[in-house]
Amino acid sequence: MNLSDILKTTEDLLYQIILWMLLIPKTLYKVIRQPAWVSEYVENELIKPVDDRFDAFMSPLLFFVLVAVLPNLIANTFWPETPYTDFMTHRGIVEHSGSLNSQHRFLVYGCMWAFLPLSYSLVHQISMGKQITKSCFRPTFYAHCMKVAPASIPFIIRFILVKNLDPLPGPLLAINLGTLVVVFVWLIYSDVALSRKMRNVSRAKAVTLGLLGLVIYYGFIAPVILIENAIK
Repeated sequence: MNLSDILKTTEDLLYQIILWMLLIPKTLYKVIRQPAWVSEYVENELIKPVDDRFDAFMSPLLFFVLVAVLPNLIANTFWPETPYTDFMTHRGIVEHSGSLNSQHRFLVYGCMWAFLPLSYSLVHQISMGKQITKSCFRPTFYAHCMKVAPASIPFIIRFILVKNLDPLPGPLLAINLGTLVVVFVWLIYSDVALSRKMRNVSRAKAVTLGLLGLVIYYGFIAPVILIENAIK
């Protein structure tokens, strides 16, 4: 690679980072303000030519990785003594992940987070009677990746508070419970909005689908919790 190629690559990378700095908060605000918007946005973008997709807002998977997965990876890599998303469980998994290289740690945290949109996508896909194929599943999964990503914000705020304030057990418990409540409320609220937009179902059925998504998610991570208890 000659000098001009290196400069061009660096230029493209810097522009991409600056663009992310603009589009991430823009996309985050849009999703939080209108969670039902994500389904229409994803469907409209996927019918465009590949080079024209996701121009005004972040692409769903990249948005999910940068907002949800990356902060988890950074926090548990550099400050493993301060729990991030697993503060209600033992620290065995995080402690053992320290022996992995950065790519494998990214895969571990990516899978743990990806189970959330995967769980909701399965619920919606099956409840709509659609087949789970590459073409049919992608719009649903992309939409739920965008919907789930803001759930990481309360964890980020909690991590910063605990890291800098080192609260006593009483305030720490309040912070932990408050974080979980906000996350669960967002997951249910956003899924209800998405269900009513995509399927035009009743509010009661939409709430049921939202709760079912959480049940399936905990079914996915139950083996991890069991392993964590076994190695404590």
